[in-house]
Amino acid sequence: MSLLIRKIQIKTTLRYHLTAIRVGKMNKSIDYRCWRGCGETGTLLHCWWECKL
Repeated sequence: MSLLIRKIQIKTTLRYHLTAIRVGKMNKSIDYRCWRGCGETGTLLHCWWECKL
């Protein structure tokens, strides 16, 4: 049962969390960098787990 709950959590996070790339596309901006200021592309994976700041 916990696998089902985890799957639902992941799908919800990926659907509703706005990454820098998605916000940039909505605002028609070409700035897709991480909002923490590291200068890399702001994907969900990067912003939550890979960013060194």
